Amino acid sequence: MVDAFFQPAYRASVPEIVPVDHLPSANSLTSLSGEISGIIGPALGAGMVALGGTPSAFALDALSFFVSVACLLPILRLSGSHRTEEPAGSILRDVCAGLAHFHWPGGISCDYKLLGWTLRELLLREP
Repeated sequence: MVDAFFQPAYRASVPEIVPVDHLPSANSLTSLSGEISGIIGPALGAGMVALGGTPSAFALDALSFFVSVACLLPILRLSGSHRTEEPAGSILRDVCAGLAHFHWPGGISCDYKLLGWTLRELLLREP
């Protein structure tokens, strides 16, 4: 659920910090890192629990957040010279544009329908 808020912000931050001519490579690396972490992350987590127990796995997880913050701090110092200023738009117009994606055939609503059908089948299935 939290990923629904994180991923759009994460993806939107890439054009803010990467020059336009490097954007295709940055987007590719962003996708690749997400896929690799989805495969390797659970295996590393299971290995940490198996080797050191649950408390040490949580401690290493907490430490990883501090390392992430340390890696993100240099981004705060970026000058933003390659950013383009967009004219301020109407909040209502922006909300309507976002809601339009819910009705797009391949958009968000299809994902929620698929999730709903899957949950319904799992919950209503006869034992």
